[in-house]
Amino acid sequence: MKKLIIALLVVSVFLSGCLANTATEVLEFDNDIENVRQHTISFATGGGDFEKFSEEIKEFNGKLDKIRSKDEKVNAFIEAQRKANDLRLEAFRDMDYDKINESTGYQARALEIYYDIKDAN
Repeated sequence: MKKLIIALLVVSVFLSGCLANTATEVLEFDNDIENVRQHTISFATGGGDFEKFSEEIKEFNGKLDKIRSKDEKVNAFIEAQRKANDLRLEAFRDMDYDKINESTGYQARALEIYYDIKDAN
């Protein structure tokens, strides 16, 4: 019985550490989200550097792809953020206002989930 309790404690500590690491990774996207926002403002005001934006979106998506989580909120955030990033990239490349609007909806959903995750920690 004592061994079982010790094993359960070790597993629970390990799982807590895994969950904390996943949440910590998600919390590190503030700069990436701010970069996307700044680029969006630049494109909306007639400026914007598509090549730089494209590189930053690829880096952001790469960070998202590295996260492996069983947490439904984390996975929902990743899915919505990837969709927003990909649509926004297409939208700015073609200056397609319908896609810009659609990407904004995905971005709003991603941010809602993101802040819920941050608030839970």
